[in-house]
Amino acid sequence: MNNKLSLPKSKILRSKITIQSLFENADNLNIVSHQYPIRLVVQTRNETTEKIELTKQQQTLFVVSKKFLRNATDRNRVRRQIKEVARINQQAFPVGNIAIMYTANTVLPFNTIKNALLRTLEKINNQTSDTSC
Repeated sequence: MNNKLSLPKSKILRSKITIQSLFENADNLNIVSHQYPIRLVVQTRNETTEKIELTKQQQTLFVVSKKFLRNATDRNRVRRQIKEVARINQQAFPVGNIAIMYTANTVLPFNTIKNALLRTLEKINNQTSDTSC
């Protein structure tokens, strides 16, 4: 088994304080990008420091809202599909805490979710490389 492609629990964002800071300061500290049906929020900086310390482990939050998908089995299926795309493409993720939100009100095919997430990650990576220069 290849451990490089695993997504352990330690890489999944669960801290209420970190989640709250991720969404509270979305305008000035975070990068937000949207490509239907995926919306990404990346926290690259803290309030106190200019950049998130590299010693901290990058964590990802997976959000599928009950508002859009009422059936729990549909929400779980979409969440598993997003986690699988994230697990396979970990090297494309920028440094920082990331929230991946599913915004469609129907269950879409895996390839649609995969392509949208990869395009959104490309946009985010372009934005972070432009701001770092």
